Amino acid sequence: MENKELSIIIPCYNGESTILSVIKEILKNINSFSNSFEIIIVDDASTDNTLNILKEMKHDLGIIYHTYAQNMGKGHAVRKGIENSTGKFVLFTDADSDISPNSIYKFIKSLEDYDVAIASKIHADSIIDCTNSRKFLSNLFGLLARFLTNLKIKDSQVGFKIGNGDYMRKIFAIMTIDRYAFDVEFLVIAQLLGLKIIELPIEMSLKRHFHLKDSFQMLIDLVKISYNIKIKKHYQKNLL
Repeated sequence: MENKELSIIIPCYNGESTILSVIKEILKNINSFSNSFEIIIVDDASTDNTLNILKEMKHDLGIIYHTYAQNMGKGHAVRKGIENSTGKFVLFTDADSDISPNSIYKFIKSLEDYDVAIASKIHADSIIDCTNSRKFLSNLFGLLARFLTNLKIKDSQVGFKIGNGDYMRKIFAIMTIDRYAFDVEFLVIAQLLGLKIIELPIEMSLKRHFHLKDSFQMLIDLVKISYNIKIKKHYQKNLL
């Protein structure tokens, strides 16, 4: 298999209404500066027409896709995609991404000086459209993540992150969180490795609803990550 300059990983669950337009926007953007890339979509047991759309895109647009028979979680899907990536740089984003694909080139350029670049909705230069309740939950989660895991990053949860491919594959190989808090786990391990991480501004609209059960699961996952760092030393042992 030929190694690529850039791998784009997209976890997807019931994305029939957005996935095709997101992929077309990404392709239009990437084709303006690179011809060495791969797009890997991992379908997390969608129950709508997503799989048929992916089959058509594989034929028409050359995307790679993997599919699960049962729902495994967003973190698990991203991990599957990164395990199968070949890129010098690896980016993961969402199937319903509301961040402009024009950000890709800017984020890649930042890796000339950093190992990992992540989008931050609380960056001073970010322009964010979301409800006050969503802002409150996001800020609360950020505080809990920093308290429980010693994370230095201010905003861990925007689904737009890119890094050196070798580091990304090394980190995801030892990760354990399958659902939404996997972003925190990723950044905690990157921090333990001493990687240089930059938070970059974005423009985005947060219109998706966040369910209370997801908040509880994320809290449980934060406790697991804290246990893995402070008691079990899971990450430290696996990075030796």
